[in-house]
Amino acid sequence: MLVVALMLVIWQPAYGYTDPGSGLLLWQMVGAAFVGSLFYVRRLFGWLSVGRKKSGKDDGER
Repeated sequence: MLVVALMLVIWQPAYGYTDPGSGLLLWQMVGAAFVGSLFYVRRLFGWLSVGRKKSGKDDGER
């Protein structure tokens, strides 16, 4: 925490270069995180609804 605080207090300009591929990589990471989180949210809802009875026709499981 002390190092982060010192880095925020002691400000210096940072010079750097980002090529167009860096932006594409960032978008790919954001998209992968979004799709991955949808998978886990769907799995969580499936896990939460295990105890509920299914309404409608009997699917033949006993």
